[in-house]
Amino acid sequence: MSAPARKLEHGRVGESIRRVDAIPKVAGEFAYASDLFAAGMLFGHTLRSPHASARVKRIDTGEARKMPGVHAVLTHKDVPGEKRYGLEFADQPVLAMEDVRYFGEPVAIVAAEHPEQARRAAERIYVEYIAQQPIADAEHAPEACREMRIVHGDPFAPGEVTVEGVYELGIQDQAFLGPESGLAVPDGRGGIDIYVATQWLHVDRDQIAPCLDLPPEQVRIHLAGVGGAFGGREDLSMQIHGALLALRTNRPVKMVYNREESFAGHVHRHPAKIWAEHRAGRDGKLVNVRMRILLDGGAYASSSTAVCSNAASFACGPYAVPNALIECKAVYTNNPPCGAMRGFGAVQTCFAAEAQMDKLAIALELDPVELRLRNALAPGDVLPTGQQIDGSLPVAEVIRRCAALQEPEPEELPRDPIRLPGGAGNTTRGDGIRRGTGFALGFKNICYSEGFDDYCAARVRLFTDADGELVAEINSAAAEVGQGVTNVMVQVARTELPEVADVVLAPHTTAAVGSAGSSSASRQTWMTAGAVRAACLAVKDELRRRGGTLTPGEEIDLERVYRHRLTAPLDPKTGQIGKEPAHVAFACAAMKVVVEVDVELGLTRVVWIGTAQDVGKAMNPQAVFGQIEGGTAQGLGLALMEELQTQDGLITNASFTDYLIPTALDMPPVAAELVEEPEPFAPYGAKGVGEPPTVVSTAAIVSALRAATGRPLTRVPVRPDDIVGL
Repeated sequence: MSAPARKLEHGRVGESIRRVDAIPKVAGEFAYASDLFAAGMLFGHTLRSPHASARVKRIDTGEARKMPGVHAVLTHKDVPGEKRYGLEFADQPVLAMEDVRYFGEPVAIVAAEHPEQARRAAERIYVEYIAQQPIADAEHAPEACREMRIVHGDPFAPGEVTVEGVYELGIQDQAFLGPESGLAVPDGRGGIDIYVATQWLHVDRDQIAPCLDLPPEQVRIHLAGVGGAFGGREDLSMQIHGALLALRTNRPVKMVYNREESFAGHVHRHPAKIWAEHRAGRDGKLVNVRMRILLDGGAYASSSTAVCSNAASFACGPYAVPNALIECKAVYTNNPPCGAMRGFGAVQTCFAAEAQMDKLAIALELDPVELRLRNALAPGDVLPTGQQIDGSLPVAEVIRRCAALQEPEPEELPRDPIRLPGGAGNTTRGDGIRRGTGFALGFKNICYSEGFDDYCAARVRLFTDADGELVAEINSAAAEVGQGVTNVMVQVARTELPEVADVVLAPHTTAAVGSAGSSSASRQTWMTAGAVRAACLAVKDELRRRGGTLTPGEEIDLERVYRHRLTAPLDPKTGQIGKEPAHVAFACAAMKVVVEVDVELGLTRVVWIGTAQDVGKAMNPQAVFGQIEGGTAQGLGLALMEELQTQDGLITNASFTDYLIPTALDMPPVAAELVEEPEPFAPYGAKGVGEPPTVVSTAAIVSALRAATGRPLTRVPVRPDDIVGL
């Protein structure tokens, strides 16, 4: 089932090179997880709860077991090991037991010869529920997953000018195009191989193995082709279910979610409500920031504790704030579970904080860019958590570079309808169009924080090919989810081992190498570059010790582990650091946006986006530009159209017909400036680049909409009714 090692083109750190997977993807030859096949495989299907909250009184699988082609029907009673799993807390049932806590929670699983047979058999499972009133309003949730309080300076310090606001964000979905899918293959010796689209192979294994009652070495996770992730594949989906069915039937079992099931089958971005108060002096310098943040974590913990920490830690934005009181709470409800999504926590608070900065600029009669420059963080400044900025964070330079970008002149009317608000809908002729320009600034941490043992392993094998040329093979469990980490591995090997003729990548698997950690938190480029570099240098030293050559059949095979600098948890009462920092490093981005709005119809068009981003050192500049555009597109979606709608916890728009995501027609030109100030703590000075554009773009787009309409627009996504004032 493993893909063969691949020979790759030349390209060193800092050069733009073609994506490793570019040709097979463009040619339609790339194998995604949903394309997997094994001889004799069965198909799995999941029966899910139609209720957001209910007691499970009885499950009868008798009729389903009699259906044609059915080989297994399993419930929680058939789970041989631990009944629960989870990223941070093992709180989520493998299959529902006494109750269900969200719409779509797995209750039973079926394996059959054909997908339709499995689906029909699942329909014949009888479940007797006692429906209960769901907790659907986070403000009335009785239980918190985490509460965090940051007290900095004098939280009661007055200012000469005060602005207040209440802000809300709806539920955003990762909306990856490749649905959850995978293939579980029993090895005939009691173990299992699972081929799956995921973000974190080893943590998947460490959650799966206890539920199967197997030692970790008997559960091998192999990375299958990933069709997007954005945080939504950090949590498990089909992995345990597929493995249970495969081990029960002793046949391979494939599971592929349809789109409706996918919306219920993974976590989403936390919806939020934020109460903010900013106090400043007449000179425009911030004096005090007070913010209360409420995050709806849904039914289970997932990564809510980390999202809560990020939301609080970055609530003040990349500004020097002498006094602050930040209170954040993530609560349990019966709404869909929420967890990691690109920029998690920082996206929500950036939207509120930047709206407050715009309000403050108006109250002070200051230019919004000038206000931000007067308050920009600089090296040596201290964050509200007490952490000092001791690495690279060129906030002022990022602001200036972005502000200097020249926005386009307005287009004459009449014009092609596709270039009017509403686009292809052709519902306006340009009457009532107003133009607005907005600006926003945001930042976020790089790598895992608060004492998490964040490490990455890589293995490099050096050998000679048939022509006697040196070849380096890289083994890494880093998940390639579209961000280009495979290119980073190749570039590092080319840089550190210039004597090799070829670099090849081995399949990504837990069976061959230690953990690479998750492809999330803007960490994988940093961490994998560090691990591959360490392994390459060790191999180089050993090659030198052997005289600089290898004989036919001789090889060097070394694994190394890389760790970033130590961090430690924030004080649970004050949110202050101890002896170690809470965060490894930071990255910031500024964005300027031009919009056109038909204020009579509520239609919008994003005309142009200009951005400057702190990237440390660009490992592959062309890939960085791609990440900036992709991250911006997701922020645009949250600003204007993306929201998972629920009613009493039930999802009501689980399709791409009703859950709208930006298309090529919605995306404007993006002019991007890379601000390169190498991070002293990072390999090659590089920083992760995928999250800052998502953090800042929603705030910048809505800032432009406010400028065009004069309306407060305190909730995203912004709807036409919000613009016309209905």
